[in-house]
Amino acid sequence: REREREISFKPPVRKLHMTRNIASAVSQEEFEGVSELVRGRVRLEDVNHVYEVIFNHFKQDRKSPPLGVKELTNMGLKVSGATGEAKLKVLRSLKIISMNKKGVALA
Repeated sequence: REREREISFKPPVRKLHMTRNIASAVSQEEFEGVSELVRGRVRLEDVNHVYEVIFNHFKQDRKSPPLGVKELTNMGLKVSGATGEAKLKVLRSLKIISMNKKGVALA
């Protein structure tokens, strides 16, 4: 039964289609479905702002290489520190972005 309970708390997997003109924001339900350890002190509005900026960048240039922390900072995003990293971790846990040593890209 505990295994069933664990499975029921997983956030829904979201498929993002680049043919859309706007990024669909992370809902309150999806946000709360992410573990508190991953979320930290980050706010939903901040996560949606980071998502919107990353989505718009890759919408303009689909073949863009992954964005590093420096590029994200130049775009006006604060993604360093515990809260900044939590923004990216929330998006990664929802399978919206992928992260590797080269940077951040849409999943």
